[in-house]
Amino acid sequence: MSKYLYENLSDEEFENLVIRICKELLGIGCKSFSPGKDEAKDSWFTGKANRYPSENAPWEGKFNIQAKHTKVLNASCSDKNFSVNKTSILQKEIKRLKEVMEANPFNNYLIFTNRKLSGVSQPKIVKMLQNGLGIKNAEIIGREDLDSYLEDYPHIANKFGLYRFQSPLRFYEKDLKEVIICFSEQSRQVSDEAKNYITSFTAIDKDRKNELNKLSKEYFEFIKTNSLQYFEEIESF
Repeated sequence: MSKYLYENLSDEEFENLVIRICKELLGIGCKSFSPGKDEAKDSWFTGKANRYPSENAPWEGKFNIQAKHTKVLNASCSDKNFSVNKTSILQKEIKRLKEVMEANPFNNYLIFTNRKLSGVSQPKIVKMLQNGLGIKNAEIIGREDLDSYLEDYPHIANKFGLYRFQSPLRFYEKDLKEVIICFSEQSRQVSDEAKNYITSFTAIDKDRKNELNKLSKEYFEFIKTNSLQYFEEIESF
């Protein structure tokens, strides 16, 4: 689970965040352009990288850097509209990038996104970028690496106020679905085993319970009328 809620940033804020990270990874010479049509480049760097992909073997030359931000929670790089089909976001970008290369050649390409990136998707996307652009040095950086970079450079997270978006608990529909299905399939076994750990207790009086929970009599009547029928089913589950 990601530590930062990149989805709460605007596209421009995410782009500036990426450029600031690149100033650490590549060098202070990473360009920042004014808002507007990016012409398939959000930042540009020329020279030898400080520490990307490593200090021992840094990339060198002209770097084209792009940021692809989404406000969709739990989005993935393997989503069809991003990388898989022929009309995906990345396929369209490759077409635009090839046009850029005619006027401004580059031999290194980095694309940052706040989407999840799996170990299965990463090499496929990198291969697609390398083949599509005809360059060896191409990489996609997902939210997992973004988290890692911000752990290394916490001052950047501070500068962009990312800590204000932190939440101790975050839930995604897909994750909840998996948990519910698992419990449903194992409910009888879990119930039988749970009996060994349950001790007897005396239930609190409902009126007293409602008082402690600040539940009005009107709302309690509403619950009894509209929801009580599901209580037994929920308890059984």
